[in-house]
Formats: sequence, structure tokens, C-alpha cells
Amino acid sequence: MTKKFFALPLLLLSVFSIWANPLRSMPDLRKLDWQADEFSRCELRNGTPVWVVEVPPEKALGTHGLKAAFDVTPYRGKQVTFMVRFKATGVTEPQKKYLGSKFVLHFRPAPGAKSCWPDANLPQRTTGWQTGAFTVNFPAEAVDGELRLGLQDVSGKIEFEFIAPVNSKAEAVMKKNRQKFFDWETRFYAFGSQNAIDSKNWHTPGYDDSDWSKIAAPANSFPAGTDGVGWYRYSVVLPAEWTGRELTLSLGAIDDADETFFNGTRVGSTGSDVPSHWQAARSYTVPGTLVKAGRNVIAIRVSDFFGEGGLQGRPEEKFLAAGRQKIMLDGSWRFRLEFQADLKKIGPRPAPTGMASVFFPEDRINLDYIVKYPEAIRNHPRLRGVMGRGTNLPEADLKTLHSWGVNLVRAQIIRNWGKINTELDLEEYNRWFDQRLKDLEATIERAKQYGIKFVIDLHTPPGGKIDTYNMRMFFEKKYADAFLNCWRKIATRFRGNPQIYAYDLVNEPVQSIPSECDYWELQRRAAEVVRAIDPDTPIMIESNESDRPQTYTYLSPLRMDNVIYQVHMYFPLEYTHQRLQGKGAVIHYPGLINGEMWNRDKIRETLQPVRDFQLRHKCKIYVGEFSAIVWAPGADQYIRDCIAVFEEYGWDWTFHAFREWAGWSVEHDGTGPDDLKPVAESARKRALLDGLSRNGTK
Repeated sequence: MTKKFFALPLLLLSVFSIWANPLRSMPDLRKLDWQADEFSRCELRNGTPVWVVEVPPEKALGTHGLKAAFDVTPYRGKQVTFMVRFKATGVTEPQKKYLGSKFVLHFRPAPGAKSCWPDANLPQRTTGWQTGAFTVNFPAEAVDGELRLGLQDVSGKIEFEFIAPVNSKAEAVMKKNRQKFFDWETRFYAFGSQNAIDSKNWHTPGYDDSDWSKIAAPANSFPAGTDGVGWYRYSVVLPAEWTGRELTLSLGAIDDADETFFNGTRVGSTGSDVPSHWQAARSYTVPGTLVKAGRNVIAIRVSDFFGEGGLQGRPEEKFLAAGRQKIMLDGSWRFRLEFQADLKKIGPRPAPTGMASVFFPEDRINLDYIVKYPEAIRNHPRLRGVMGRGTNLPEADLKTLHSWGVNLVRAQIIRNWGKINTELDLEEYNRWFDQRLKDLEATIERAKQYGIKFVIDLHTPPGGKIDTYNMRMFFEKKYADAFLNCWRKIATRFRGNPQIYAYDLVNEPVQSIPSECDYWELQRRAAEVVRAIDPDTPIMIESNESDRPQTYTYLSPLRMDNVIYQVHMYFPLEYTHQRLQGKGAVIHYPGLINGEMWNRDKIRETLQPVRDFQLRHKCKIYVGEFSAIVWAPGADQYIRDCIAVFEEYGWDWTFHAFREWAGWSVEHDGTGPDDLKPVAESARKRALLDGLSRNGTK
């Protein structure tokens, strides 16, 4: 299936969707016979083989790394996705775009035909661990397959780790999800088709853009609350010696999708067929035939599907290069909006590729299950409190919480929050974890006199995150086993402790790729481990995609009693997390946000999937986190409205957060992240204390 990426009559861009073919496959690259050269080695890291290709500067010329024969015969007539994880360190800039870091397949579409070289277009320089992938449609007569990984005509180090393929059922789910996004994307571009005539010349160098907005730093430059399509233009003067030379155009990340032109000719594009397209770095080749001395014009058509949008990368990532010579694109850019989408008319956007909802309502199980609770839990007084900083609350903090009326603390076992590729060394992780349990035990003992109960929250699980959208333990058995062992330790240490209200199995699980042991299945296994040791303490389950309310549309209950279901409430995110990096528009609550009126009724509407789940399964709901950033105008009213809805539905709750970062603190005030100061009283604090004053009632 071919789709039109931009619905513009004169600018036709066709992008093949990797999700379109039902005969899609993902080979297991771990099983190939990889041949390594003198610059390559295999290292065993926590039981996982990692291939390392390291080339010194004096040996840069040539192709170095791994190669393996790949039998294309079983894949003829199929669409095949090749995927690895990689990390680059100090990889030098190649002379040509097709050189540098390589993950490439060689094959012939038929015997005697010219070779094809599809590849993953890996970034250069230094990166954290990322996923590289490409998709091939093999013809019926394809032959002579060979895969290569490594470096070509550059120096530096690149590491590779092979990813286990997903099963056929998972592939079907992924395809279904991608189709939902494709259908929405089609409506998105169709909505703006009436504007196409007005914008048909905006890519040409002769177009007069003098009345467009001037932007010195274009990152996140889409108007606040705008989803739609906008254009950027930039004029750059090139020296005479660059005339006719092939150039590299680097733009950094663009949120979400782009179509890029040089002197009126399209030189590249990145759309929703690319994994994590909204954060993928753009690097396009400009043919020498387009390059002239003097003024040259770069035009970029950008689609913003959600949240902040536009050019994203750092200033140093935006440049034109001729070999090792660079001209920075750091002057004034021009911007104009082509159209603003109306999400009420085209419908809410499904989760994007790479952050996909991998389960759907039709995939749910246990729909008839009614959760039962022992009398002590069913009739327990309401619990209202805060999320605490780690596992070590000093006496002074406990006294303060007591004076506020807090009767519940969600205690985080946490470190390296938000980082990827941490928690890989299990021996070191276990030493850290065991110390945190000792600290927590001491804190709980100190809190006994204040009548404060605790939810134990495993905020940082073994293995951490593979990337922004996936936790490693859902894909690698050793980390899943380590996770289960953590809960054996917790349940063994705290069983029978009356101050423990519940075990919160994992904070904000994230999983965008289906697996055999997914976010739900692993929590189920952990619940069984805990229940075998401690049959009485409630267990808390969180939903996928960081425990958003929307994911309750596909969450299934465990077929297990005395289970409490947790949700986190930070919506709309553009409001609650506004200007965290110091940039962006000021957004007010109550008010119009993303074209919708946000008030208490909208909060109630957002939480409706959780409410439906509660009523269907007669289960207890706990709001583990909710808040709005200190400087968000109307944050006190947002907190009051959230609490009002929680109280209406009979939900227990803990506020995020107590004496953590000042930006979330009710004991601080300010106008932005660089203007925070402690205060004795604040409107946000009063809103929270008014909510906590309800404690002592049922």
C-alpha cells in the first residue's frame, strides 16, 4: 500500500508504510553466522552478546565490521523488517551520506540483476543506545543476500545488540495499530487540502516570504496548542567554490514529520513510517546540480500531530556541509502556518508509531471479573497523601506530613529517572535495591507514631528502559526474573506489617512493541509471587503507556482479588508540564487548550475510562500521581478540580510530590524553572491542604 504523506497537489510524496503487508516478517539476526574482521569483537555484558566495531583514525578508509550471509529464499514475496540496537561513540563525519555507520543488506532482486543496498541510515557522531531498522519487500526471484554491520570510511566506535523478533500475533496487533494511525493521518492531511493552493509556491526560491514571522531560534516554534502544518524558510549564501558540489543538509530532529526542499527541489523527507519519527535526526543529501554560488533557499514543510512542534535540534545540528567545511544555519528563519487541524472534526489521534497502544479493547480478557476485597480493605478509611522522595523520609518531613493531615505516602524506590540504558548491572542494582529496602524499613518505623501508611512503589525496575517507550524487562528474561526476585524480597521483608497499605508493582510501565511477557503478564506473575508470600496486603496494577487514563480502554483486570488499580493524571500534558525547558507559551487553566475547553468537566471526561473500569469490575481505584507545575497559571484550581473528581468517585490519592524537585513543590513559587523560591504559603499548597483535610472520613 502506498500513501500520500502530504496532501499537496504539486508536491507529491509517496511513503511506503512498513505496516501495510500482512506477510511482514522480522528475522532473528542472533541466529546468523556473523564473521568479524580485525576491528570487531564480541563482548558478553550481563549475559547479552554485544558486538563492538572500533576503528582508529589511521585505519578509517575501507569497510570494517561484521557480515553474515542471509538466505532470502524464505522471504521472497514478503515484507521483511531488519532491526538492531546500536550505540555510536565518536564516529567521524563521512564524506558522503551513504558512508559512515552501516546497517545494510546486499541482495539482487533477480539472478544477474543490479544489486540493491537498503540500509537503516544510522546517525553518526555519538549517540546513546537507539534502534535502527529498515524494511525490504523481497521480489519473487530475490537472491544473494548478505547483511553488514560496522563502519565505512570513518573512524570511531559502534556497538550492536540484536533484538529478538516479535511473534505473529504481536505483528498482527502492531499492524492493526498502525492502520488506525494511518486512517487518522489521512483525515489530518485531507482537512488542510483547501489550503494547498495558497501554499503551492512556498517551497520555491523566488517566493516572497517577507511577511512571514521571523524566528531566531526555531525549536518548538509552532504556536501553542496548534496541530497542523507549517513552513520554515531559510536563505543561505554559499561561496563560489561550493557550486556544483554535493552537500549534506543537517537539521537535527523535527517534530513530527517533514518534507524538505533545496532551491525548490525536494531533497528528503521523514514521515510516520519511520520509527520515532518525531525525534529522528534529519540529514539529507543535496545534489550538486542544485547548488549555486550566492543565495540558496531551504524550505521545510513540517507536520505537527501533537503537542509542541517544529524544528527541534540544537543549533549546532543545523548546518550545510561540503566535505569537512560547514556553514551553520543559525540566522533568522521565516515561519508561516499552512493550516491548523481541528481534532474535533478529524477525531483524536491514535498513539504514534513507536509509542503505540499495543492492546485494544477487543483484546481484553476477564471482562466479567468482579474484584473482591477483604473487609479490612473494603471498609478502610479513605487515604489521601503525597508521593514521597525515595525511601528515606527524615523525622522532620514526617512531622510536616502529619501536620498536613497526610495518612498515606507513596514511597519511591527510585534512581536515574528518565534515563535509558541504566540498571543493566544486576549485581550493582541488587546492592542498591537492598540498601533502599533497609532505608524504607527505617522510615516506616519512624512513621508509625504518626499513623502514616505506605504504598511501596518500585519506581526503577531492573534493566531500566531500552528507549523512551520500552522497559527492558518486558523483552529480556534475566531482567524479568530479577524484577520478580525484587518482589520476593519486598514481600518477605514487609509481610504482616500493618503500615504497608499496598505493593505498587511497577511505576508507569511503558511498552510499545508486543512481547511474550508484556507489561500485563509480568505484573500478573509478580502478583502471584507476592501473593504466595504475603496473601493479605493489596497489590496495585498500573496500565501501559505510563499509566495514562486513556489506556484503561484496553486494560484487563487480573483474575485475582484484593487488587487495586492505579492511574496517573497529568492531562492535558501541555498545561501540567508547560515550559519545563523554559520555553513555550503560557497556558491557563481553566481555559482553551488544544482547541478544547479544559475545566472540571473535561477532567471528569478524561478520567471516564478509569471510572468505567471501576464500575465494570467493582474495583478500588487509586490515583498514584497528579499535579501541575508550579508556574502553571491556575494550578491551584486544577488541583482542586482533580481532587473533586477523585472524591466524587471515591478514589484514594497521593499528590506529586513532596520535597522532591522544587518545580512540583507546593512549598515553592515562581514564574519558571529558573525562578523558584521557597514560600510558607502558596495557592497550590492551600488547594492540597484543603483536599487533605478530608482525611479521617470514610
